[in-house]
Amino acid sequence: DPGTRQGGVSYASALVDDIDRAARFLDEVVGLERRRTMEFRGSGPGGGMIGLTRGERMRFEQWFSGGSRTGYLVVMQRLEGARAVPDARGFDARGVAAWTFETPDLDAAVARAAKAGIAADVRTVDLPGLGRRRATVLRTPDNFTIELVE
Repeated sequence: DPGTRQGGVSYASALVDDIDRAARFLDEVVGLERRRTMEFRGSGPGGGMIGLTRGERMRFEQWFSGGSRTGYLVVMQRLEGARAVPDARGFDARGVAAWTFETPDLDAAVARAAKAGIAADVRTVDLPGLGRRRATVLRTPDNFTIELVE
């Protein structure tokens, strides 16, 4: 916002068990674009990576909505050490517990989800600031909640 000089959300991140499986979901079902893939060694809790060991090797990807230049998702996979992913729900969870994306064609998104073996229940819901919209809630292969809103 030029008036307040305050930006919107920069990014949200998720730790996944299988980054290639997560990539197929984000590409084929949600329709996002992968623009960056890299590996790095984490700096551990001192660098904000709570629960990860300093020097642990990670794979990192950035995903954007088509045509956007800002606001993206970060998806990471541990390549060494304990590779179990914490459940994104409940009292022990940290950070974001769901992502919401707008889609111009919810029926097409639901068809892509069905092709990937993911069931989708479409409903009309009242969303603050948006009014009545058709929406569905999906689970990623890592059991993370994704809401799609038409």
